[in-house]
Amino acid sequence: MNRLRFNGDLLEKHVRCMTELACRKNVLWRPHIPWHVPLTVNELCLFQGAVGVSVAGIAQAERFADSRSESVLISLPPTISDIPLLTQFPESMPLLLTVDHFVQAERLAGQVFGFREECSVVILLRGNEFGPGIRPGQDALQLAQGVSRLKGLRVVGISASISANGDSSSTIKSAVHTQCEFRRAGIDCDLISIDGTWDAIPANNTFVTELRDQTFFHSSEYSAPMIWWEAEVISRPTLGAAVVDAGLLLAKTYAPIWFPDFPDVQILDWHDDCCVISTTGDAQRLGIGDAVRITSGNGR
Repeated sequence: MNRLRFNGDLLEKHVRCMTELACRKNVLWRPHIPWHVPLTVNELCLFQGAVGVSVAGIAQAERFADSRSESVLISLPPTISDIPLLTQFPESMPLLLTVDHFVQAERLAGQVFGFREECSVVILLRGNEFGPGIRPGQDALQLAQGVSRLKGLRVVGISASISANGDSSSTIKSAVHTQCEFRRAGIDCDLISIDGTWDAIPANNTFVTELRDQTFFHSSEYSAPMIWWEAEVISRPTLGAAVVDAGLLLAKTYAPIWFPDFPDVQILDWHDDCCVISTTGDAQRLGIGDAVRITSGNGR
């Protein structure tokens, strides 16, 4: 059975650090909360000064219905099949919905009409050739103008992502240019939300409104994990392999997987909701019934 664990002292210290960084960078902080992170962690972030919460999709937003977040930003364009779920959210739940195509906005408008007086929409700018988003500038403006004509929707901002090897300055410059285009066209656009790490924001920042740091809960071999899953060894088929009941967990986790107590371990295979791992180094001593900590991160 998978059990979620976290180091409360380390987590609180890290959250305070995030808040101090936000003050120094003159930006608001919106943590991206993965599906497996408990709501108590979100409450801690809000208590320490986070402006709200970011989640990947509409389905992941539902559990924040009773949160005291100023807003819940859905960072990816909506899955069309998930849009009807919006009718299950309380009208008082503050949502920021991301779009990068007009058809998404049309479906949103059709769903929220008569249910919400107004929905706030964020236009997602393309960060790289293959990622989601619309091209900055005129393409984004045309989309924003089309969304603004739909009853019940209001464009309030721009979202952009900075890839691991991306140029943060050009991404921010494109977002600021697009914001100026929106304003010249009469679209009130105050929000620029950047998905990236803290080094993406310049020290003299006056443009970026908020940062969404998706690496917040990740760990590396140089740091103790803040949040981890505890799985169990259920079989040792060979001296070089162990079967751990964590297959479903790993399949749902988008970030790279790391075993903090056994940094040399590799995932060999998945089988019937379990995963097979190599037992090299210290992992050779693992026995049936032993617990294994698993976290998301960049490993080495």
